[in-house]
Amino acid sequence: MINEIEHLRKQMHDAFETGLSLTDVRMIHISQNLDKLLTKFHTTHKNESKSFHLKSINGRENVIMLGGDASQNELK
Repeated sequence: MINEIEHLRKQMHDAFETGLSLTDVRMIHISQNLDKLLTKFHTTHKNESKSFHLKSINGRENVIMLGGDASQNELK
């Protein structure tokens, strides 16, 4: 499932790099699919850690806190 999440994140990054705005239909579709996968990941891993680490395209590490508000997301 993490691989699917990473794939969608890369698709979104690539689409943004080509100039698509966040309101473009393709970007909205990718974002909705990513939301579904993150929700599925959260519900299937409730008893495990509430965060997971993903390497971003630019090499920074993204820590995604699941089940919290957006202010809990941090970039390292």
